[in-house]
Amino acid sequence: MEKLFLLILACLLSLSNGDCNTCCAKSAGIARPQIDYVQLTVQNAKGYCNLHNCDASNFNGWTIHGLWPSQKGQMGPNSCNSSAHFDESALTDLTQKMNQEWPTLYGGDSTSFWSHEWCKHGTCAMNAPSMTTIDSMIAYFTTALTMFETLNIDSSLSSAGVTHSNEYNLAKFNVFDKLPAFECTRKGDSQVLFQARFCFTTDLEAVDCDMDWFASIQPCDESIVVNYL
Repeated sequence: MEKLFLLILACLLSLSNGDCNTCCAKSAGIARPQIDYVQLTVQNAKGYCNLHNCDASNFNGWTIHGLWPSQKGQMGPNSCNSSAHFDESALTDLTQKMNQEWPTLYGGDSTSFWSHEWCKHGTCAMNAPSMTTIDSMIAYFTTALTMFETLNIDSSLSSAGVTHSNEYNLAKFNVFDKLPAFECTRKGDSQVLFQARFCFTTDLEAVDCDMDWFASIQPCDESIVVNYL
């Protein structure tokens, strides 16, 4: 038991330092994963922190959770290159934008969050033979930011009359060219919208999301009003 505790502790320390250590990888070394589709997962900050123990007081809208290369009906792939370490210094030109669009909602510096997303998901995007547009850490973060900005989620919803701090039927949120997967958590007689997943091909072309693709998801109930915090 003591050895297991020390191993877990070492993994957590390596993540906090931006190290994609082999002990934290699903499999050591380098993997060339098959990718079926890509998820750009975004958080409705106040809705997300209504579910999780975090603080969205400095955010009023949507932020990036991560860009996740995925396999249909399965979790992962995860942690595909244990030697592709996170390099904070390489993100200097992106830091200001990332602090606005891809912040941690748990307070403090976002570096550990970005390191986690890179080590767990970004390395798989870079290593996947089918994802030729992402060949480096910078390309991973830049691509995710561009995709997020292109969606322009808050503006798209507000233009359709969907604004924060109100309640709507789920159908009101279907304002995008391709259908995302919205996630909610039940609260009393309504449900709180906390996250959305936008789906893309490995060439990063937008497609409709199919609920059967997700191994784990908390879908919104179409029959219950949505509280849009």
